[in-house]
Amino acid sequence: MNLAMRDVRHPTSDMNIVVEDFFNVPPRTAVFAPYAVKNAKGQIKKEIIIPNVDAVVANPPYTRYVEISESTRNSIDRAIGPIMKTYGLQGGIRGKVTETGIYIYFVMYAAQFLTEGGRIGMIISNGWLQTDYGIAFANFLTSTFKIKAVIDFSSRLFSVPIIATCVILLEKCSIENERENNNAVFGYVNGKTTVDALIDLVETESKPPKGTIARRVKQRQLVGDQKWIQVMFNPERMEQALASNSTFVKMSELFQPLRGNTTWSKVAFDKALRPNVGPGEFFDLDKGTVNKWGLEKFAKPAITGIRQSKFFTFTKNDWRELSSEGKKAYYFICHTRKSDLPKGVLEYIKWGETQCRTTIRESRGGGEICSRTWVCQERAKNKDFYGWYDLGGVIPTPIFAVRHGWYKTRFAVTDFPVAMYDAAIALIPKTKLTYSQIQAEAAYLNSSFCQLHIETHGRATSGGVIGLETKVAEQIPILDVRALSQKQIEELSMLFNGLEQKARELEGADTFEKIQLLTNEIQNIDEYVGNLLRLPKGEIKLVQAMVRSLVDRRTSRAHEAKPETVAGKDMPRIKIPKKSKKGLFDTANQPLDKWT
Repeated sequence: MNLAMRDVRHPTSDMNIVVEDFFNVPPRTAVFAPYAVKNAKGQIKKEIIIPNVDAVVANPPYTRYVEISESTRNSIDRAIGPIMKTYGLQGGIRGKVTETGIYIYFVMYAAQFLTEGGRIGMIISNGWLQTDYGIAFANFLTSTFKIKAVIDFSSRLFSVPIIATCVILLEKCSIENERENNNAVFGYVNGKTTVDALIDLVETESKPPKGTIARRVKQRQLVGDQKWIQVMFNPERMEQALASNSTFVKMSELFQPLRGNTTWSKVAFDKALRPNVGPGEFFDLDKGTVNKWGLEKFAKPAITGIRQSKFFTFTKNDWRELSSEGKKAYYFICHTRKSDLPKGVLEYIKWGETQCRTTIRESRGGGEICSRTWVCQERAKNKDFYGWYDLGGVIPTPIFAVRHGWYKTRFAVTDFPVAMYDAAIALIPKTKLTYSQIQAEAAYLNSSFCQLHIETHGRATSGGVIGLETKVAEQIPILDVRALSQKQIEELSMLFNGLEQKARELEGADTFEKIQLLTNEIQNIDEYVGNLLRLPKGEIKLVQAMVRSLVDRRTSRAHEAKPETVAGKDMPRIKIPKKSKKGLFDTANQPLDKWT
């Protein structure tokens, strides 16, 4: 409305406005306007007929399904429940659609209002392009519409922080052959451009304007389990170059990626169980706790939080520093029968069975006695373990990665036995590798080539981080260091040492500013890998540019807009209701029409 009022080309006094939750208004029905009109007979309620429409233009809420009120969820289920079920898009607490934004339901319901050939133009979050539920949503789109364009925007184009957005332009079409032969435009705008330039991009065969990455794809190619972020940035060509090179193999050929590296981590992976070891209140130890209970024999060096590792190596000195600072830098590793344990250790286990409780919030099972948690009970049933307290042992792990990366998925090398919790992706070697080969591999894993695969195949969250899951890690093309010459191993090892040395000088590689200062070291690795692949410099720079764009669009989702601010303006347009006498205004449990 704000935009329309600025350029009124077609004035009218006959505007039909319905103040109601969108999902409570069925298409092709009659509703009453929220105001009365006067005529010769007096004051009467105006009836509005909602017909099939030629266009739907909207900027629906980006709220997640699990965050809206129960009444609104019920309205959505009544309106499009069967369609949601058909495409596997039912919202819920668990499963692949946990993070579903309700904007996708606006698109699905809006389709019911359109005539054949009618169009939808919406500004929505770009989060779905990089998620599992986005695959299901894409399948709905391709089976209902001609995809005219998906234009993704960098947040840097706007004057206030906003949730990262994309524009979708769709045309309803019931004829499958026409949909399949449609040319869909995918674009990413990361610089200054004009509306006219983007319209030309969509409607003509013109080249992408400056600051825009774009490609055209036949809609028939969009069918399948492909995330549309991969369609937009097209890493397939680079992946094929890696796959066809004899010096590259899939990660799974050299390493087994696990979440954590205890024996239990491996068993949980093999049986598709949750990989966490159990309550940190019991298994994570500091030096004081070790001394208090006499656990020295069963306390093993550990990384119990990924913030404990902020470089590209994790050394014994790093661990000693954590321990001396009183940090929880040990795991309780006790692969021994109770009958063979000393008194102090038995008392510690008994404490875990009677008094130690989880401290997470109640909705996630908080307050439970540690030994009674699901994972501990599951382990107690396994004959390979002596009880709920038994994690088995620690599997040697020369390389591990941050599972949830922010500006970079960092791969680190360690040269001593250290246990890792489930938010670290441990790379367990399947063949014997020298320390120099491990360093050479770590150099590649920290390159832009590897990061490109993670950005386009990993699981992006609504908070802006990129998740590296074990199944994705298994498929990453990596250097087959066994096929490299000794000279190449040494050169890559030197490049890795240069990266690590710079990170030490910066006192970490765990912030945006520090990653930026490591650009030269990472680019040196990129150039070496590019030379191995015999790629022209332009291709190497393209990979680096794609990674920068992908990281930028992902992390921009973490910058929430002020709820009262209209994008692009600093002046508040909508006031948040003030605190009432009954308590705070609960935005999580209000109907969608509350703001009207």
